[in-house]
Amino acid sequence: LRDIDPALRIVLLTDHKDEDSLERSLGIDADGYITNQSGASEVLACLDALREGKKFTSAVITTYLFKRESARRAIAAGEVLGLTKSERLVLRMVAEHRTNREIGDALCISHRTVENHRTIICSKLGLRGPHALVKFALTHKKNL
Repeated sequence: LRDIDPALRIVLLTDHKDEDSLERSLGIDADGYITNQSGASEVLACLDALREGKKFTSAVITTYLFKRESARRAIAAGEVLGLTKSERLVLRMVAEHRTNREIGDALCISHRTVENHRTIICSKLGLRGPHALVKFALTHKKNL
């Protein structure tokens, strides 16, 4: 589109179902990013920003980006953002490709408790999608 008209302002509407699809969306060179959860006021704010020559990102996406960056900085500093000892241990074992049952057996807890830990970890780190936790754990394995 930019080849046709370099002055064209592009707004990307994403459904933000999971981290991977959001990451792909953010990789597109757009001037505005909104989700299907964006209300009319946010859509209008996006259009106003673009009219003024500014970029725009919806609140949902901004929150996701903030959580992602906070988690990355915490990991780089050698800490895992707000996780308990048990949650950090589960995360380390996820990075070792262990299943929920294997983690549960190693920690003497139910595999359902492991599932709960994984859900809470994802929430705390702002991770979404079926493979986001594994991807995060593998990316930051040496700092866990």
